Amino acid sequence: MIQALIDKIKFQSISHPLVNMASVGDISIFDNKATIAYPYVNLDVVSCLRKDFIKTYTIRIYVCDRNEPYIAYNKTELILTEILEQLDIFNINIKFFNNDFQDIVNGVYADVQFQVPIGCAIESIFDYNLFNDTFIILENGDYLIQ
Repeated sequence: MIQALIDKIKFQSISHPLVNMASVGDISIFDNKATIAYPYVNLDVVSCLRKDFIKTYTIRIYVCDRNEPYIAYNKTELILTEILEQLDIFNINIKFFNNDFQDIVNGVYADVQFQVPIGCAIESIFDYNLFNDTFIILENGDYLIQ
């Protein structure tokens, strides 16, 4: 269930014209890696609450860039807002951050909740035309735009 949901968000992220890379996992895993292509979107599953026949997933979406703080904040906020609008999410609480990775990285993140009925299928990533020459799928499952 969660894999299809994450793949859908990841596909929407890498489809954005300003995004160069999208991946899944704890953002600290990507600390001090020279292979990150910025602007970069990271997805992390924060929690899952199951109540009756509905699962509520909380997913933290980070958008990171290596520009000066206010340039990066402006660009990453625009990217995050447009990605979430494509997913029909309009009411979000955006938070700003500054991390000292290999380069100083600035950006935004938001916690987004998705409710999924148990037993119903979500669109698979394979429903999209992802397998063309515009993306490279790395061995760890990350997407990198060519």
